[in-house]
Amino acid sequence: MRAFWTKFIVVTALFALLAVAAAPPVSVVRAADSTAALPSYKLTDLIAVEVKSVLNERVATGTRIGVVVRLTNQSTKVTRVPSYEFRARTSEGIDYTLKPSATNAASIQPKEKVELSYMIVVSREEAFSLAKLIWVEVNNNVYPKVEQAKLTVPIAGAEWRGSNSSFSDKSLVKEWGQSFTLPSLSSILKFTPISAVKQNTLKGPAVLVVFQVENTAFRKTFLPNLLIEGKSANKSFAGQWVGAGDKAIEPGEKQRLYFTIMTDSLSSLNSVTLLTTESFSTAQTPANAVVAYNVGLASVKLPASLNANLTAGAYALGNPISFNQLNRMIPTELSVSLVELNRFKSVSGGFDTIVAKFKLMNKSLTPVLLPLFGTQLKSSDGSEYEGASKASSERLLPPNLGYVVSYAFTVPQGGSDEGWTLNLFDNQTAAPLQIPIAALRVKAGEGASADAAEAGAAAEAGDAVEAGEPVYPYTLGFSKWKLPSLTAPVLEIETEVSHLDNVIVDAEFSRLKFELLDANDNVVAVEYVPYSGAIPLKTGTLSLTVSGLKSTASIQHVRILEAIDTAYGEAARLLVQL
Repeated sequence: MRAFWTKFIVVTALFALLAVAAAPPVSVVRAADSTAALPSYKLTDLIAVEVKSVLNERVATGTRIGVVVRLTNQSTKVTRVPSYEFRARTSEGIDYTLKPSATNAASIQPKEKVELSYMIVVSREEAFSLAKLIWVEVNNNVYPKVEQAKLTVPIAGAEWRGSNSSFSDKSLVKEWGQSFTLPSLSSILKFTPISAVKQNTLKGPAVLVVFQVENTAFRKTFLPNLLIEGKSANKSFAGQWVGAGDKAIEPGEKQRLYFTIMTDSLSSLNSVTLLTTESFSTAQTPANAVVAYNVGLASVKLPASLNANLTAGAYALGNPISFNQLNRMIPTELSVSLVELNRFKSVSGGFDTIVAKFKLMNKSLTPVLLPLFGTQLKSSDGSEYEGASKASSERLLPPNLGYVVSYAFTVPQGGSDEGWTLNLFDNQTAAPLQIPIAALRVKAGEGASADAAEAGAAAEAGDAVEAGEPVYPYTLGFSKWKLPSLTAPVLEIETEVSHLDNVIVDAEFSRLKFELLDANDNVVAVEYVPYSGAIPLKTGTLSLTVSGLKSTASIQHVRILEAIDTAYGEAARLLVQL
């Protein structure tokens, strides 16, 4: 009798080992490819399973294995999750039994999908690879226990090894500009990388990466939460999505996703990886019992040049600016055109200022919010100069009216006026980084119709000199001037002023500056006249009370300039000298 039971136990143990080692063939419900949904496998007659993510990551205590699977109840009744053991098998044939998360669902509603999380930390120093996931039914009611593998799924090449790692599955590595899906999150959202820009910020170098995402289905869906990681030759940099997940996206709709990655001055990014966050709970109350980790979804190779400049096209002053596909700041009902680009001289010396004036025209029948876009001038040698505007708050522009906004660029003295590129940016969507939305080839000095220097050279004492100079949206003419009294500080000057209709200027616009000069061209007194001030600027005799002028006897000339205040002091350009 003892011999019989000994033989029975041996045979039973052999069958149990064979059942686990030789798992049944995988039953695939639907095929998978790099752009479709995840492969689905039959776990039971009623439940299908997908492998969402696999982690194989080195941690301080060893190696962490984390797996998230998605179960679908294909029946019309509530179905319990089978109580199978869940194991990960290495390429060398070693099995590790993973623990289920404390928050895993115990049952699945009809047609519902649920995600189950599993994890184990193995105190093992050497690296290893995972090859398979196995669901094992264990019968503990017999001795020895009987194990039967119910499903085996191959996962070779699908594991993520943590930050600064790469995909061994090359189908998960995308070329720049290539459209792709992220099947583990959504098979109906198509992602396309469209822009990568390297910029300098107050916190250091940064890269802005923009993806376009499109809902290719006929139903509403939501954007998943995503993370991004930039990778150089030997270093990785965590980035962030400027925005939030769980945003609705309608059928056929396209949206932009903006990611910022702070880098260092010594590193050059060559790829970015999109990631998602998974979690595992060790207790039902997850106050301090949740382990969160990131898993890579796809890697995208960056273009060779991360240059903020777009291809700058030739531009004719006054024409509407064409904005690129990244533009989400300038509404279609608002026309933006560059109307002036002139070089100003610093009053205190040491630098020049190039002033760009833009006209913003509301072409609609309702008020439009005026955007405060960013600007940059780039010289032919690659030097970049940021523009600053006095406009400090957004405002509404009434229908069929234009508004003039000025940007000042502080540049070195005596530079060339040729070969400039003017870049426009959306400086709000991904702040503090800027999104390039237009680039124009321009030259300074555009907008002037009369040579003020020639007018000044022709002026002689006692002669009347007429000169006209556009200061958009004005055209100004100045001729005779006089000082009616030797003691009263009053200047009278004949002016001719024309103003374009339906264009608004305000207190943030530049000012007219009147300098009274002696015979040696020394400035004796100065007076400012704002365009929208208390003294109306119109055709006729302009009478000014010049503060600080004690006597008019020494005054020989009057110099008229356009002046603007900058962060580094006043800058002015000569209009005419009489």
